[in-house]
Amino acid sequence: MFSAVWREPTLRLLRLVGVTADGREFPLDSNRYIAPFDQSRLPQALKRMLDEPDGVSRVRAAIADCLTRYEVLRRADAHDGPHFIAMRLYELQWTIDAAGTNLDRPDGRQFIAEVRQ
Repeated sequence: MFSAVWREPTLRLLRLVGVTADGREFPLDSNRYIAPFDQSRLPQALKRMLDEPDGVSRVRAAIADCLTRYEVLRRADAHDGPHFIAMRLYELQWTIDAAGTNLDRPDGRQFIAEVRQ
């Protein structure tokens, strides 16, 4: 499926998180939360948007759409995620661990954008 070998010591990727009314963040780390998008393509598409001159505004529109889609799926019982009042985009960074023991603990997190309902 993938034709390249990752040779860098770190990995960076974009991750959407939902924000509940009490301020908790909920990672959108499953395809069921972002359907019809998926975890392999959505971060790449968001990254390409950010690389454009009007990238931040385009990404904010995309995040707003993802928040709307998430809520439509939640109301249709397509997933059991909580109700969100906002959605945020972060760039996460990991030092590569061959055993993957740090998967849930990125080394760094940079805020990119937030959209509220």
